[in-house]
Amino acid sequence: GKVSFDAGLVQDRELNLRGSIMYKREDYERAIELIGSGGIVTDPLISRHFPFEEYLQAYRYIEESRDKVMKVFIDL
Repeated sequence: GKVSFDAGLVQDRELNLRGSIMYKREDYERAIELIGSGGIVTDPLISRHFPFEEYLQAYRYIEESRDKVMKVFIDL
């Protein structure tokens, strides 16, 4: 998406902006490795699970709890 920023501030403070590719294959492979080995604990990130049949309730939950929800899973 689009990001707005104060170009004057960047110029005045002589800041550098640098873009990057969001994710590469190696990033996913490393993340899978870290999660699989327990190097990264993901349980605190999971807000709630919903069965597939309740997918509409899952989206309602996300909308109603937007400021409190991290990750909602719809289980298949």
